[in-house]
Amino acid sequence: MGCSPSKVKPVISTAEIDLTQKDLDEMFKQLDVNGDTSISAAEVHSLVTSFGVTVNLKTIQILIYCADKSGDGTIQKKEMKHLVELILNIEKMQEEFSKAVDSDNENDVKIEEFEHMKNKLGWDIEVPKKNLNRLEFQELVMKYIQE
Repeated sequence: MGCSPSKVKPVISTAEIDLTQKDLDEMFKQLDVNGDTSISAAEVHSLVTSFGVTVNLKTIQILIYCADKSGDGTIQKKEMKHLVELILNIEKMQEEFSKAVDSDNENDVKIEEFEHMKNKLGWDIEVPKKNLNRLEFQELVMKYIQE
């Protein structure tokens, strides 16, 4: 069962929610359970599932991977707005994830780029034997995270 980005609709659009910096700061504070001024995938996953939302850790890792502009594997306060935008718009999240993995911006994900992403996220996923176009990459990842 593949998941084409053109068929995935945002749960809610960012235009429907008017979040202030104060709102974002409060969300950040709630997510930063251990108080280390950064948010990990585990912290986001814990909070989301505490509200009864079923989401796997792999999906949260993708969100963190995309919103983490500093590359440290966590979300800093200045990255919070981007994280919220990605949570609200799954289609955007899929496209940004593809772009982030495609580090040379050649519209395909090379075996080496896939291997780097796999290692950074700690995923046990088989590396493809050929380069993947972005749609193939998105479909493969969606199958993997839905397992």
